[in-house]
Amino acid sequence: MSPPEFVNYDEIYFSYRKGGETYEELKINDLVTSKSVTSSTVLRTVKGWRIHRYRVEGDVYAGYWRAYDCYVAEVDLETKHIFLSNGHWFQISQDIKDRIDLLFQRSSLIIVMKFCRIMFQYMLKKLVVKVKIVKKFSMIVL
Repeated sequence: MSPPEFVNYDEIYFSYRKGGETYEELKINDLVTSKSVTSSTVLRTVKGWRIHRYRVEGDVYAGYWRAYDCYVAEVDLETKHIFLSNGHWFQISQDIKDRIDLLFQRSSLIIVMKFCRIMFQYMLKKLVVKVKIVKKFSMIVL
């Protein structure tokens, strides 16, 4: 999991329930543990979960993000490369995937972060083809 925007972790902390236990970083295990998850938990419910932000200085409530916008995933499905970021699913070409992998191998973290931010903005502007889901799932089992 990752915040859907750049944050200074020295200035912010998180909670999966407003006014609940707080955390210094986002972890999927902490999120799921803080919720009442059963085998009948539906995707619509998971998409509605919130991550509350608080400013360290003064313990001030700073709003929330949808937890779904904080999920980050990369899935290889047959020959397709699928990427989830900021609540959007994208299919990326092998060429782009190879370039990103190479950049991670050769570069510092700051350069990689800048590149990823630029690529994400580019994908949104160019309306990269969103992944077509062949089957619609009404339920997710965690």
